[in-house]
Amino acid sequence: HVAIFYVLVDLFQRGRQRLVFETQFIMGALVVMISGIEALSWYFGLGILPGTEIGWIDAIGPGAWLPVAPVRLSLAMNISTLLAGYVAPLVTLTGVWALTARRPDYRQALRLLTLGLLLVLIFTQSRGGLLSLATAVAALLVMRAVQDRAILRRIPRLAVVAALLGLVAGAAFIVSAQRTGGDLGRLDMYRSAVLIGRDYPITGVGPGLFGRALRDYRTRNIERDHMASAHNAPLNTLAENGIAGIVISAWLGVALLRGWLHTWRAQTTDARRLRVEAAIAALLGVAVHSMVDVFTVTP
Repeated sequence: HVAIFYVLVDLFQRGRQRLVFETQFIMGALVVMISGIEALSWYFGLGILPGTEIGWIDAIGPGAWLPVAPVRLSLAMNISTLLAGYVAPLVTLTGVWALTARRPDYRQALRLLTLGLLLVLIFTQSRGGLLSLATAVAALLVMRAVQDRAILRRIPRLAVVAALLGLVAGAAFIVSAQRTGGDLGRLDMYRSAVLIGRDYPITGVGPGLFGRALRDYRTRNIERDHMASAHNAPLNTLAENGIAGIVISAWLGVALLRGWLHTWRAQTTDARRLRVEAAIAALLGVAVHSMVDVFTVTP
């Protein structure tokens, strides 16, 4: 992963950023297609996935077409949480690229991709993913409004109504989600991470060893095995790397923001500035998402 990171940095430094972004968009389109196949197999009983030999279309009978429960997508990255973690920031990036692309065919393709990614995100049923996207969109609007207050008056009323309805629907979905066991497990991991940090304050228990240490701190009646992280980036860093890890993380955060501001000021057009703003907005969304999930594997 470190090698891949430096390869990407080298490509950007050599002016090959277009290749990187086009590759990313193609990967996003592949995720949409795989998720579409997953949804079709689930609904029509195509048997492509285990457990989809009988589809909803067979179960609900003639005269009906809406399933009783929505599909929860995960196939493209094996776990719905990881899929949401990948898709959520890409929705923001793709949407802004659709607004700023010069060629009409590029804009149309990117709009369709944005819609597809948004549908995938919704049907992962990931509350953290929806929170990530909401944070990114809010941050982007704030950055735009700070530069030009008149921009708020240019937003069509229909878009405002649609956004409000989306927020209400998302809030209703989050409130109605029955995941008490998972939420209790997360709270127990947070508590355990704090206790681990208290007992190993300087260097923590070691990188990647939170799951092993958790066995000595977790609550027995809600214990969960195979936990790779504390599902909260700061607490996970505190538990595994101690105060030293927190200090280094804070330094990296400041360096990132300074680098972003320098890059933003260097842009010569408003479209380019908007793209840079979209990048940091998407990363802010990832940061908020990382307060309830930690992505310690490839996605």
